[in-house]
Parts: sequence; structure tokens; C-alpha cells
Amino acid sequence: MRKFKALMIALMTLAFLAVIVFLLKFAGYGLTYQVSTSMPKGFYFIKPAPSELKQNMKVVFSPPTRVQRMLLKHHWVPQSGLLMKYVMARPGDHVCYYSNSLWVNGRRLVPIYHFYAPGKPLPSYHFCGTLSADNYLLISHQDDHSFDSRYFGPINRKAIIGEAIAVMDI
Repeated sequence: MRKFKALMIALMTLAFLAVIVFLLKFAGYGLTYQVSTSMPKGFYFIKPAPSELKQNMKVVFSPPTRVQRMLLKHHWVPQSGLLMKYVMARPGDHVCYYSNSLWVNGRRLVPIYHFYAPGKPLPSYHFCGTLSADNYLLISHQDDHSFDSRYFGPINRKAIIGEAIAVMDI
């Protein structure tokens, strides 16, 4: 009888934890492991993004559908299809793609490459102007070869899943 009671307590505890995890996930919270060299490697706590996204904030987002197939095909993203990058330009910032570089408010930010391997072109994006409301440039300044907004353009706020907060660097 004691073994049965201990088993029931263990099963109820697991069920309770499963419900808590489900509710947290449903509310927009989560945990992820970043393995790409474009961002600091490690575990990240994901929480719903605040209404105002600040410069250099790490965010998790869903890239545009037109490039997501390429990302999954080359295994450049996890199966979730989500990316993690820094907010580098916000609504009202002046952004320009020219001279093989990405410029934000008159400052050269990162280079733009045309190929990821010999004869294998990267998508290109061309824009020079002010970011409209709810549009953000999400870039990794940590790795010049990061696949980010320099190749697919600004991301709408609706595609930004949450803020990533480092739990443990590896």
C-alpha cells in the first residue's frame, strides 16, 4: 500500500508540473538552447517581449516564410524555425543597404555578402529609408556571416515571439 501511495504522489506531482509547464508555454514563456555561432551559445529563458523593444535586446522571432524553407533546408535553424538576434534598428531609424554593407542612422553596421558558398547565392534585400511603425532590423553583430535582416529585411513586431535572457553561457 505504501508503494502505491508513493507512486500516486509521484504521478500527481508530475501531472502538476506538466500542467504548469503547459500554462507557462501557453503564456509565451519557454527555454531554448542557442547553438549557432551568430549569438552567444547557451541556455536562454524566453519571455513575452515588452511593448517597447530596445536597442541590442536579444529576441526570438519567426523569419519570413520566403526564407524559412532555405533556413530549414540548410539546417541553419532548429526545427522550430525560430531565430535569435539583436534588435539593431527600430521604427524611425534610417536604414540603408548599399556598398555591400548595412547602414543604420549613417553608421556602417555589418557587411553584406552575396554567397554563402562558391556559386551558392544568398537572398538579397534592397532598401534605403526610414523603418515604419512595428518594423525592426534584427542582426547579429557577433558574426559577420550571420543570416539575419541584412538578407531578408525588417521583421514585423508580430513575428517577434519574445525576449531572450541568458541563463547559462556555454
